[in-house]
Amino acid sequence: MEAFIPFSLTRRPLMESDQAERIYHQACRVLAEVGLEIHEPEFQETLQKAGLRGAGKRIFIDQQVIDEHVAALRQRLWAAQTQVKSHDDR
Repeated sequence: MEAFIPFSLTRRPLMESDQAERIYHQACRVLAEVGLEIHEPEFQETLQKAGLRGAGKRIFIDQQVIDEHVAALRQRLWAAQTQVKSHDDR
């Protein structure tokens, strides 16, 4: 016998993929050109040692760095989702 499901939820995207891509690229541009103001000298030093550019209290993050971190995060999320699905199949 099939389980009774009183209603189903359909998750719709918050925005179109081209809109999300434009927002992503503009955010990357801001981080590369304007940067972030870091008030803690130790944290700023840590970020510069990690390869980020710094000037005064500002740290600038190039798009390549952001892309690498986003790709790594997507891979971890995909792996976690795969583990959950395989666990649910038991």
